Amino acid sequence: MDLKALGYFVAAYEEGNITAAAKRCHISQPSISAAILGLEEKLAITVFTRHKRGVTPTVSGDQLYARARPLISDANALKSFFRPVKKIQALTLGVMSALDVNRVMSLLKPLIESQNQLDLHLSRDDEPCDARIICVQSKKEYEEFIPLWSERFVVAFPEGHPLILKEELFITDLADVAWVARDYCGNELMDAANHIGLKFNTVATAFSEEWAVALVAAGIGVAILPEGLISSEHKIVVRSFSNMEIGRQVGLAYDGRTKPSSGLQLMLALEAITGQT
Repeated sequence: MDLKALGYFVAAYEEGNITAAAKRCHISQPSISAAILGLEEKLAITVFTRHKRGVTPTVSGDQLYARARPLISDANALKSFFRPVKKIQALTLGVMSALDVNRVMSLLKPLIESQNQLDLHLSRDDEPCDARIICVQSKKEYEEFIPLWSERFVVAFPEGHPLILKEELFITDLADVAWVARDYCGNELMDAANHIGLKFNTVATAFSEEWAVALVAAGIGVAILPEGLISSEHKIVVRSFSNMEIGRQVGLAYDGRTKPSSGLQLMLALEAITGQT
């Protein structure tokens, strides 16, 4: 018995249409029709009643399907059983806090969906890992750094704050404003403030940018935050300075002194990363 012909019959039975079955099996309609006719001749039965809308199984067709379906399933299972198993590649990726999640997922999605079996672990960027997604200022001397994207920082105000109404916003406008402090990648803001002798009126210090968002939304004060971190769900209004831009360069950092792990090699081969170099 020709298992391939039986498979074509099963496809036609389940699709109820020869054309649809041909598309499913990636062969031409005449080829699948010929295979089913050959099956009917060998078994001396008629499996389908043909009509304009497709095919309807006969009693013999129903009986054949009940026996053929398990055979096809077993044959496919055998193929899978003896197919060489791809080696699982492990990758531990350290991720800096408060990154734009959508951008990170756009980077990781092709890696996760690739044909290679990957065991992906996400950790903090200060824990042992194969590579880190960080800002360039956090790069260590021995690390290679591949730029991925730039993030713009904005001034985040609670709703109703009077400075929101200003036509132009300058760093000097923040002199007496309640300030939510946070360590940032890069020193553009502090360098500019120190240059003009500006001292912030710090009322709270956040250990993460997520908490800085929460403090601003609660009306505690104003903060400088990555634009991608703020969503419409937050009760926050964002503004940019009229005379300066603050931002950070985010990229992939890994130890340049050692050979990359097999999992990291898969990631380095991604178009999203190779296109940056």
